[in-house]
Amino acid sequence: LSLEGEQLIAGLSVDGLQGGGDLYGSLVGRLRPVVEGQPMGLAQADNLLAHPQRSRRAAAWHAIQAAWEAEQETVAAILNAINGWRNELARQRGKERKWDALDLSCHQGHLERATLETLMTAAGEHKELGRRALRAMACAQQINDFAPWDLYAPAPVGASSLISFEQALTLVADAFAGFDPEMGAFARMMAANGWIDAAPSEQRRSGAYSTEYAEPPEPRVFLTFEGTLDNVITLAHELGHAWHSWLMRELPLEQRDYPKTLAETASLFAEALVRDALLAATDNMEQRRAIAWLDGERAASLLLDVPARFTFERALVAAREEGYVGAGQLRQMMKSAQQQWYGDTLSQYDELFWASKGHFSIAELGFYNYPYLFGYLFSLGLYAQQARAGREFVHAYRELLRDTGRMSAEELVEKHLGVDIREPAFWQESLDYVEEAVARLERLV
Repeated sequence: LSLEGEQLIAGLSVDGLQGGGDLYGSLVGRLRPVVEGQPMGLAQADNLLAHPQRSRRAAAWHAIQAAWEAEQETVAAILNAINGWRNELARQRGKERKWDALDLSCHQGHLERATLETLMTAAGEHKELGRRALRAMACAQQINDFAPWDLYAPAPVGASSLISFEQALTLVADAFAGFDPEMGAFARMMAANGWIDAAPSEQRRSGAYSTEYAEPPEPRVFLTFEGTLDNVITLAHELGHAWHSWLMRELPLEQRDYPKTLAETASLFAEALVRDALLAATDNMEQRRAIAWLDGERAASLLLDVPARFTFERALVAAREEGYVGAGQLRQMMKSAQQQWYGDTLSQYDELFWASKGHFSIAELGFYNYPYLFGYLFSLGLYAQQARAGREFVHAYRELLRDTGRMSAEELVEKHLGVDIREPAFWQESLDYVEEAVARLERLV
C-alpha cells in the first residue's frame, strides 16, 4: 500500500492485531489448573505431562483441559480477531496480485510456496514414520490406549547416573570438534567465558534459549542443567544456535537477523552431531534406548503434531474468510486435523489444542508451525550432505549459516550445496535418516 496506508495499519495494529496477542498472554498468566486438588500455574501443570507416572500425567492433562475449556470462547474471539485482521490486510494489499496469510508467512520465512508445498507433501507421504514412533513408545510403556497425555512420557528406563555439566560440555565439544575443530573450541570458549548460564536455582524461568548482544556481538546460552541426557541434547541445541550467531558476528546488523525457517538449522544439526556421537560411544542398552527415545519423540512431534497444526491453521484461515468461527467449530477442525495425521495411534484427540497452544495466538506471526518441520528436515538434509561431501562440507556449512540472514532458503542451498529444495529428492534424504532413527527405536524397545 502507500506509505500513508502502511503507517495507518501499523498504528492501528498496536491496539488491534497486537491487542489480541496481548490478551492471550495475560490469559495464560492467570490460568490456574487444579491437578488432583492442587491449583498451580500453567507452566507447572505442563511440566507434569512428562511425569513418569501415567495417572499423574492424565490428571495434569485433564486439569489443563478444564482450565482452557472455561476460556474457550475468549480464545475463539482472539483467533477470530487475529485471523480476520490478516485476511483483511491481504485483501487490502492484494489488489494488484491476489495473495493470502500463508503468502505473508512464506515471505517472512524467506521461503517459496512451492518449497513449502513440497515439504508438506513429503511429510504427508511419510507420516507413518511418526505413527511407528508412537506405537514403539506405547509398546515400551505397555499402553494399549495411548492418549494425548502420553506424548511426552519419559523413556521407561532404569535409574541412570547423572551427568555433570563438565562431562556434558566435554561430550558436546568433542562431538562438535569431530565435525569442525573450531566449533568444538567455540563450545569450550563459551563455558570458559562464563557465557553459559546453566546452574539450577530457586527463581529461574523454565525452558532454554540462546541470545546475543548486538555490540559487542557475543552469544549467551541459558538452560537449567540437572544432569539428564535430555539436558545434554538441550546444551548441544543451544550451543548450535550460539555457533550460528558467532559465525555472523562480523556482518552488518541487518544481515544477522535470519528467518524462523532457517533459525533451527544450526541447533538441530548440532543435536544430530551429539546424538550420533553418543550412540557411537556406548554399548549400554538403556543409554541407547534413551537416546533413541528422544529421536522417536522428535519424529512424532515433527511429522504428526506440526503438520496437524498446519492443517488446522489453513482450515481456520479459510473458515474465517466466510465469517466468525466459534469454539465448537474450532474443536471440530482441530479434531479433524489430528485425526488426519495421527490416525489410530491416539485413543482420543486434543480438541482444545487450538486454545492451549500459544503459537496460534501470536499476533506478529501466522503459521508458526511449519518452520519447525522445515528446520528438522532441512538440518537432517544437511547432515546427509556432510556424510557424502566429507571435510569439504565444513566450509560450505559455515558459509551457508553466514548467508541465512540475506538469502532465501532456496538461494542459500543452491549456492552452497548445488541442490534444489523445491524438489522432493532433498527431503527424501532427510526422511531416510528419520527412517533409520525410528527403526532403531523399534529394535531397542
